[in-house]
Amino acid sequence: MFEVIGLNATSEVIYRTICERPAWGVAQLANHLGLPEARVRADLDHLAELHLVTCKSEAGPIKVVDPGIALRSLLLQRETDLINRQRELDAARAAINTLASELSHKEAGESERLDSLVAVRARLRELAASVRESCWSLLPGGPQSSDALESSRPLDKGALDRGISLRTIYQSSCRNDTATRAYVEWLASRGGENRTLPTLPLPLVIVDEKVALVPIDVKESRRGAMSLSSPGAVAVARVLFELLWDTATPWGEHRLDADGLTTQERELLRLLSNGMTDEAAGRALGISLRSVRRLAAALMVKLNARSRFEAGVRATQNKWL
Repeated sequence: MFEVIGLNATSEVIYRTICERPAWGVAQLANHLGLPEARVRADLDHLAELHLVTCKSEAGPIKVVDPGIALRSLLLQRETDLINRQRELDAARAAINTLASELSHKEAGESERLDSLVAVRARLRELAASVRESCWSLLPGGPQSSDALESSRPLDKGALDRGISLRTIYQSSCRNDTATRAYVEWLASRGGENRTLPTLPLPLVIVDEKVALVPIDVKESRRGAMSLSSPGAVAVARVLFELLWDTATPWGEHRLDADGLTTQERELLRLLSNGMTDEAAGRALGISLRSVRRLAAALMVKLNARSRFEAGVRATQNKWL
């Protein structure tokens, strides 16, 4: 429950036990919870770093800081961090969209126009063969086909075998796809790093922080891509990726924010509040219309609302929007 403010499951159990048994020391906590004393001490150090408890000496009593103050302070700090991160992310999205719309004005030698998906795939194969350090990718649009995943396997294997850093951000909807799950688990077993976000602004590939592939038309990626090598253009693409990476959820984790919402629920709430239809929201999230309506119904339950209008009012009152 308290993962969002920095507590893992064990730390939370220890903290709750200390609140209930303030006179207990490390040995009593360890015996009661069936944990090694070293683990209890490590978690107490972490609780102290979060200013939830204080302990003047190892043998002295453990003092709990007023939970009403300490926990709310941590929650406020987390909310502030999320607001600042969202502002940075919005600014980066605006910058990359501006960059994509101005590609035609790039100087010769700093960009290469790839006018078809065939040309894009050929360029990706060239980059995969020449990559020396890293390859970072954004993959919007939901799950890829099994054939597409299998065609990527030898390229990814070769890169990982050479010690290349592979980082990929998928849409959250990919977690429900059997083929993608199996492929990501295979990547992870070889050292690949994978995270998810509910929506992604555009397809993007960055190789060695020197070349960036972005779509010619953000709304229609089938038109092809631009291969950019100017330091400024690649820097903007890199900043966007790093902001998204820091915000994304590691594959296999299911984070809840301060309001108990998943990132996918939060994004759906934002899309619907902006007037987007269920169908359009589904396309943005890479999920089916049925899944959109299921998530919307779950949000109404969390908001204790009997209609979407009432849900919108309650979400505003709760400062979820």
